[in-house]
Amino acid sequence: MLEEGKISPRLLRKIVSLIGAKKNSVIIGPGLGFDSGVARVKERIVVSTDPVVGVPEELLGFFIVCYAANDVSVFGGKPEFLVYDLLVPVGFKEDRVVEICERVSLECRRLGMSVLNAHTGAYSAIKTPIATSTVIGVAEKLVSPFEAKPGDKIVVIGEVGGEMVTALSYFNPRLAEELLGKGKAREYREKYRDQLCVREALKLAREGVVRAMHDVTEGGLSAALPELADASKLGLRVEYEKIPFSREAQIVCKALNGDVLAASSTGTIIALVPPEKLDDAIAVIKSFKKPFSIIGEMTYGEEKVIIRNGREEEFPEYVVDPYSKLLAKNLS
Repeated sequence: MLEEGKISPRLLRKIVSLIGAKKNSVIIGPGLGFDSGVARVKERIVVSTDPVVGVPEELLGFFIVCYAANDVSVFGGKPEFLVYDLLVPVGFKEDRVVEICERVSLECRRLGMSVLNAHTGAYSAIKTPIATSTVIGVAEKLVSPFEAKPGDKIVVIGEVGGEMVTALSYFNPRLAEELLGKGKAREYREKYRDQLCVREALKLAREGVVRAMHDVTEGGLSAALPELADASKLGLRVEYEKIPFSREAQIVCKALNGDVLAASSTGTIIALVPPEKLDDAIAVIKSFKKPFSIIGEMTYGEEKVIIRNGREEEFPEYVVDPYSKLLAKNLS
């Protein structure tokens, strides 16, 4: 059991070698007494940092890598290095710390990433294991919202709401089975890897078929689409009926009295595609074997419009994510 404060040197020695892929560019990696890591980087770097909270404990190691790696990749950055901070409650089992760090190392190796630096400690203010992670990537071909133009097609790649359904299958399996049936609840429990979109985003950037991308995370499309529009200083026009919602997400949102537009969908990509490259982009996207749809386009000005049942409405921005109800344990 862990006591208050930093972990012991004995435990640190067990996890300090769990560094993912070994790279010659790492000059100084994790080690006892090392407050920083050092890497040699000549190219443009892309950096993202994320909290890792409200995830199933058994998947914490996966999400420590997933969240920030996704964010780096949608800017065209190949994730290279990870820095993370793992904070656990006092009394947390040492074996569980090792398991989490082993999972981090495994996921890093799968993506060719190295752990550059990390910190682990047990603190009385922490009630459940949480983490922060920072991923540093090298831009293979930089992609950013500043490049978006009016007329760019808005393509959603992956189902909308899947993350929320997966979360429900872990946090309230009884309700998931009641709403979706045992088979579907089990299926979504096993689909957590769909929340990783690094390879897809990098391929889209490498092929030069997108102007901008965004990972549909907290707040779902109700946050991600306005964020893209605001960053590019453009408006948007989308058709509700063309959005590739997960059928199960729609069922869950109805039960939670939530808006599926706001459902967390980590791993689902919004890609802004120039009209002249749409055919090439679709050919690339089809290779992902994921649902996708062209849901609208970027427009001049700053007006954001959604069309439902043939009627134009103001796009609902930053609606409360139904996922937050799961995290707040409002479900019986």
